[in-house]
Amino acid sequence: MARRSVFELSRALQFFSDAGFFSICYNSSTSLPLYYQYKANGGLLLHNFINEWFIANVAIKDNVSLVSSPVFCEGKTPRSSLSTATLQCYDELLSLNNGQLPIGVASNGTCVNKCDMKVFEMNRPNEYTECLVQYFVPQKSITDILHRMEIDHLMWWKKMSNSKDFTPVRTEGGNLSSHIVYSSCHGDTTVESIDVSGPHVELANSPYIISSKISADVAVMVLLHDGYSETQINDKVLQKLKFHQRLAPYKLGMMINGEDTRDLTVVADYIKDELRKETILIQTNINSLDSNRLLKVGVPYAISITDSTLKDGKVHLHNMYASVKEEVHVTHIKERLVKYLKS
Repeated sequence: MARRSVFELSRALQFFSDAGFFSICYNSSTSLPLYYQYKANGGLLLHNFINEWFIANVAIKDNVSLVSSPVFCEGKTPRSSLSTATLQCYDELLSLNNGQLPIGVASNGTCVNKCDMKVFEMNRPNEYTECLVQYFVPQKSITDILHRMEIDHLMWWKKMSNSKDFTPVRTEGGNLSSHIVYSSCHGDTTVESIDVSGPHVELANSPYIISSKISADVAVMVLLHDGYSETQINDKVLQKLKFHQRLAPYKLGMMINGEDTRDLTVVADYIKDELRKETILIQTNINSLDSNRLLKVGVPYAISITDSTLKDGKVHLHNMYASVKEEVHVTHIKERLVKYLKS
């Protein structure tokens, strides 16, 4: 599937760095991008992705438990996968489910690879953040659970993206392994691998295991790539980002534009205090003439507080992605924004 637009990858990567998502380290001899480290906005995007993964795979699922394990196995060797930890929990979780299959186990955390992981010419050497879900199932349920899993996960990727350029690809050879692939003007990238193994006769009930593996670091790069767009205006290129609103590092920008700065700041502080009760992250100190700054980091909503706010108590709530605005009283901002962010 072709990407809807074409852009220069190196320019986009530099934009992501300038926008505070990651820092780029270059190969000293070739000047090519070698690897990246997260900056503040990239860390927030990674956190939000893992949170949405948790909701989709654990919070709203039956009989799926979240487990954790130390990075260093037996205090010496860093783990290369989370699967060992999930297997160690099998007997206990089976007992809690009255010995009945299927049951699910999920885990996320840092793992270490023997080789670098490359995506869009960028390497994150050795370490990566794995998100793993494993279903322990009887043989008779493999086809049904795998089919539903492939559909649900594909729909989730499309929901969390802008372009919908995600497709399932079955592995050749007759086995039940598959991948979800993101297709773009810069090639195809596997964002999730799903495979089936078993029967595991060493475990009670000899279950088959259906595993879903995601590198959250690859996902962050794909979401940045997918959300990026640029527009040529005369001799300048306007660059911006658009995320699913629950993935956006900041949900709201606050713009103060008026002469009575002191009183307007009091109103802004009231709104910030109310929104922080709902853990809504806010970008503050944005000049009303600098809304492009919000678009550069993918902020979905903005509030403009003006002198008229002091008279009628109303602010303008802007949908930055749709370029529409509405008047909302300051006492209703929290309720309105929470509603929008949950949609």
